[in-house]
Amino acid sequence: MAPANRFAVKVLRPNVAARFRRDLGDFFFVAYKAEAYSAEARRLRPDRGSSIRCRARWRWRWISRLEAAALSEMAENTRDDPDFRVPAVDWDRTTHNVLTMEWIDGIALSDHARLEQSQVDLPELGRKVIQSFLRHALRDGFFHADMQPRQSVSRRCRPPCRG
Repeated sequence: MAPANRFAVKVLRPNVAARFRRDLGDFFFVAYKAEAYSAEARRLRPDRGSSIRCRARWRWRWISRLEAAALSEMAENTRDDPDFRVPAVDWDRTTHNVLTMEWIDGIALSDHARLEQSQVDLPELGRKVIQSFLRHALRDGFFHADMQPRQSVSRRCRPPCRG
């Protein structure tokens, strides 16, 4: 686990899930109405199957223990992958609304200045990111659907290395 009790914690704030469900319902109501009255909107096909899958995906993500299970599965799948590491879940501190995982020091991929200052080979880093993404998607059928540069770090940095 994280040295010196350092953790990354993701907390579902109160009422966010309810507000999102309401907004998602409003979105699909408008999509169905647009489909009924517009030939151009019909080509987008906001069908019931996609709305059910979308709702299920967000509901699943908000149950932190299920997200933690997916994180653990990805860690197991990638255990021997070069240049890739998934933080360990702290199951004792993870609940329905709180996901607690190991803190990993590094430079956020969105921090270009620090990456260059640390002499990270950016084209090589880009290759590793794409290779990892493709390996996980094609080999495991598993990928991070909300991959953002600030959520990924390069561990090649000089101490102290703070993300």
